Amino acid sequence: MKKLYNILLIGLLTLASTSCGDWLNVHPSDTLTEEDLFADGDGYRVALNGIYRQMGGSSLYGSYLTWGYLDAAGQMYNQSSLGRSSTYYDFARQDYDNDDQIRSVIETIWSQIYNNIANCNNLLTTIEAEPASKFRGGQEEKDLIKGEALAVRAFLHLDVLRLFAPAPVNDDGKAYIPYVDEYPCLFKEYEDIHSVLKHIFTDLEQAKGLVGAFDLEHAGWLNTSAGIENYNGTTDYRAPDDIFYSYRRYRMNYYAICAVLARAYNYAAAYDENYHQKAFEETQLVIDAKDDTNTTLFEFSTASVGQAGNTKLYHDVIYCLSNQQLVTNYETETADNTKFYINNLDNWSNDVFDDPADIRYTALLQEVESYYYTSIKYSDYSNRACEDMLPIIRLSEMHYIRAEYYKHFGTDLQAAAELDIVRNGRNCTIGAYTTIIANNPDGWFEEELIKEANREFIGEGQLFYYYKRLNKKPSSMYGAANFVFPLPDNETDI
Repeated sequence: MKKLYNILLIGLLTLASTSCGDWLNVHPSDTLTEEDLFADGDGYRVALNGIYRQMGGSSLYGSYLTWGYLDAAGQMYNQSSLGRSSTYYDFARQDYDNDDQIRSVIETIWSQIYNNIANCNNLLTTIEAEPASKFRGGQEEKDLIKGEALAVRAFLHLDVLRLFAPAPVNDDGKAYIPYVDEYPCLFKEYEDIHSVLKHIFTDLEQAKGLVGAFDLEHAGWLNTSAGIENYNGTTDYRAPDDIFYSYRRYRMNYYAICAVLARAYNYAAAYDENYHQKAFEETQLVIDAKDDTNTTLFEFSTASVGQAGNTKLYHDVIYCLSNQQLVTNYETETADNTKFYINNLDNWSNDVFDDPADIRYTALLQEVESYYYTSIKYSDYSNRACEDMLPIIRLSEMHYIRAEYYKHFGTDLQAAAELDIVRNGRNCTIGAYTTIIANNPDGWFEEELIKEANREFIGEGQLFYYYKRLNKKPSSMYGAANFVFPLPDNETDI
């Protein structure tokens, strides 16, 4: 029997004031017992913010699951530049059993995610019986906190599933991970891939209703100038007085939940084509989103903004996390022999960028040796606007999902038009797909979608999932591709 050992009692919640921006530190304490933490409504704010802080840590989205090990596993980087003795090199070879260090990294990812899930469940279990009067914002705040915690729980389960189980297209019917929705929980049966996805849908749909009641009423707090900390422009006059409601794009806001739902439904489309339709409907909500002045909330950053130092292209970021040490951590990893040279963008070939005006090439890459390039998204080369930001889900992904919908239900030209919306937003010349389709009418789409993901998600950990979900082996992959992380040693059958 498989047993889940890493769902631990929360005990003490450490609140390190240096780990994130001041907007997360709504409580002055450093260490609280659980009883003290939930003594008043503000304790739920602290608990939720603690979850976001932990997610932004280096062992999750602050490095491992974005620009670090996951981008290495997704063939984002030239393998030879990573150093043959490094764990990044092992991930790039997808050799997950090579040594104790790589197994330790994978165990850390598993335990950190499930620990965060346990923290969500602790909050959700405790908040259920609380009266609305305990919260400064009454029922609206209680529902908001509950909805965000539900959404985070589902989001984290989706990533565990995408890492530790086969993609639905390769589903073998086996049980791979547990869906943990209880607290405390020391044992939970593992479930098959489709069953876990159904749990994810349920949590996200419930969260969407709870959070939507707040964000749709306060849509102005989601626009770029109010929704993003350290925005490089004029602060929005409609920003909330209560800092807990600030910077909504750093939280599981309503549109972030819609976007994660679109991602989850799209992932499940191999089971039922109706999931394509559901994913499409969620993308429409995000694309159509407007604030209280009827201004579009999410739009592509222009070329001038990118060149001015907006290396995160934050106008189209729907959901992000924060790590105040991000630049330092990135520079530290590249200080010695590990060089994150972008794969297929070197002195042998140039397969990634097909348009010299693409701002993802002109503004976000730095030539460090002859024909070798690295990203400046998290480096000291940028002017460090929003230097703490870790983009998690973008507007571009919504258009890629819609392209898959049209490829399935519509025409090739409709699918190409969705890809061109992103390319136009990145300053590319559009229309090239007409020739591509004519030359390769049967196999063009998945190849071009992966190329687009390679351009779009440098440093964001998403390319790995595109190869996996589409069941495509990277051309640069030596040996057989392996997109399923092994379970930690203490999670295998005894």
